[in-house]
Amino acid sequence: MSFDGNWQLTISSPMGERPASLSITEITGNLKGSLTTGMGTAPVSGHADEDFVAFSASVQGPMGAVKVDFTGNVAGGEVSGQMQFGSMGSGPWHGARVAVEEGENPAPGSSRAAQGENAQSAAGPARGSGTGGMRSAPAATGTIDPSPGLGETSFRPIAALKRTFNSLGVTSYRNLWIGFLLQMGGMQMLLFTGGYFIFELTGRASLLGIAIASAAIPAVSLALLGGAFADRFEKKRVIQAGQGVSLLVALFVAVSISTGTITWVHLVAASFVQGSAMPLMMPARQAIVPQLVGMNRIQNAIALNSMVMSLSFMVFPAVAGVLIAAVGIEVVYYTISGMYLGGLFFTQLLPKLEVVSRNAPTTILGDIRDGLKYVSSNRIILLLMFLSLITVVLAMPIRFILPIFAKDVFLVGPDRLGYLGGVMGLGALGGTLVIATLGKVARRGLALAVSGILSGLTLLGFAAMSYFAPTYIAGLAILALVGLIQAARMTLNSSLMMEYADQAYRGRVMSLFSLVMGIMPAGVLPITVMTDRMGAPIALGIMAVLLILVATTMLLASPRLRQLE
Repeated sequence: MSFDGNWQLTISSPMGERPASLSITEITGNLKGSLTTGMGTAPVSGHADEDFVAFSASVQGPMGAVKVDFTGNVAGGEVSGQMQFGSMGSGPWHGARVAVEEGENPAPGSSRAAQGENAQSAAGPARGSGTGGMRSAPAATGTIDPSPGLGETSFRPIAALKRTFNSLGVTSYRNLWIGFLLQMGGMQMLLFTGGYFIFELTGRASLLGIAIASAAIPAVSLALLGGAFADRFEKKRVIQAGQGVSLLVALFVAVSISTGTITWVHLVAASFVQGSAMPLMMPARQAIVPQLVGMNRIQNAIALNSMVMSLSFMVFPAVAGVLIAAVGIEVVYYTISGMYLGGLFFTQLLPKLEVVSRNAPTTILGDIRDGLKYVSSNRIILLLMFLSLITVVLAMPIRFILPIFAKDVFLVGPDRLGYLGGVMGLGALGGTLVIATLGKVARRGLALAVSGILSGLTLLGFAAMSYFAPTYIAGLAILALVGLIQAARMTLNSSLMMEYADQAYRGRVMSLFSLVMGIMPAGVLPITVMTDRMGAPIALGIMAVLLILVATTMLLASPRLRQLE
């Protein structure tokens, strides 16, 4: 959708809400023009990708020139997004296209349109206000209202479906999404196949736990470094570096199997290296999303990222199980290598995005220290981090011990093991779709705490069924519910974290979130050790009871959590 023309804007600067006028010429995605504010007129340059725009201007402030970066989305005659006012802060902006009056034919980008009388009328709300002589074009049919729930079309199924997949309309984000799907799908197949293979080689649950937990060492030690990389270097290259490491890991295991030299030590080493790649790559992948879709679509893009996780849990463990039974483990690892290579290809299609300039040079360690200081001073972010931690340690390890349930409890082979993992992914996809369809849920903090209790109760039910009357079909049904609750919980948590994190620290905040997620393999070790001593159902039951107790305590003891919107 073209951004070419003249616009009346309302921007939220550090000095308060201010009117502005923008005159833009768009040629093959490149933007040139001028921005006029109460402090004068400044040249503008940037780029457009379908209905996403990003542009910058250096405006004169009380203490000299300040670079202002705008990102946003165009919907018919309206535009809205987020702006970064140098190092002074960030805020929203919105505006409406200025219609050409009869008898006039101002050229796009003309100074008359940029500085005319309409600039004086922008002190009021520009979003479709129609006041002060300003006329804006109506939103195009089928566009998404940036405030879901305010319009009649928000309740129509087709409009809801379009809103759910809105961000995929941006080409650059769509390429990122496909690359992410291939990367996460390959990783899920790698974890699933590696867990099954090491248990098949050794017959010892504790060695399975050691192989998976080995990924937690670099995940914890490198997570903060990944956040600093995300805020300092070009995010596209950081993502590709991690994808390249994953490709080499899969090829290493595949060649070891082909040459007959594979041992459980190889699998532990592969898990360790894979655990090194993910924390360096994931903060950049998460932090690049606002640059690709703009702040107006970030909630939708987070939900779609969560859908990638759900789809990978749903589809790829089942695919791996079927492939193991049909063609053998060796072919599975070569397939994983091909998926990683495909992810590299789609990431290469992303545009080169500018790295945010800094007023003063800093070091990597300085960036990490500043990020930790920011998070430690933000009580909401700390609370959300803790909620993620208890989910990761007490709820998610069930994904890694499914081979034990399949082999020792349900007495099924690798193909039916794949279905156990697949139904969890199916449930997770359902949970993500529910959150995406509902939009912004009221009292999300309360919903987080309650979902933790529900997750513990569901896991306890699965453990009890497995112990007293193991039934494969019943296990499938309960695991689908487990996946639904866990996915809805993590989607709520991550969306809140992205919303409450300041733009300047988002990469480092998400690196801490990756650190918490990286602890997940370490959470497998206690349950696998307990499994060796007392069996998988009892071990899972103990973890479920702990989750219920912790979530209930958080619900009762934290008014801030219950009131969090």
